[in-house]
Amino acid sequence: MTGRLLNIAELAEHLGVPRSWVRDKVTEHALPHRRVGRHVRFAPEDVAAIETSFFQPALTGPLAVTPLRTHPPSGPSNPPPPPGPRVPTRRRTAA
Repeated sequence: MTGRLLNIAELAEHLGVPRSWVRDKVTEHALPHRRVGRHVRFAPEDVAAIETSFFQPALTGPLAVTPLRTHPPSGPSNPPPPPGPRVPTRRRTAA
């Protein structure tokens, strides 16, 4: 990576995420960034901090496999209540 400041589109492309994700995280103040006037920019140290805090290496080995759930969760089931009686509506007639 070069030592220049990146904008939102360049950072999104570099990280492989949508631009909307970057914009949302900037709005939430969850990403380190710089403001140049009204423009948002990311310094190389900001990009490094983002990469270490938001992205984790992929799991390998036995922990990487998650068993599929074949049964519904146990516990009381709460079916939706039955629909109430149908109330006829009064239609307007042309006068």
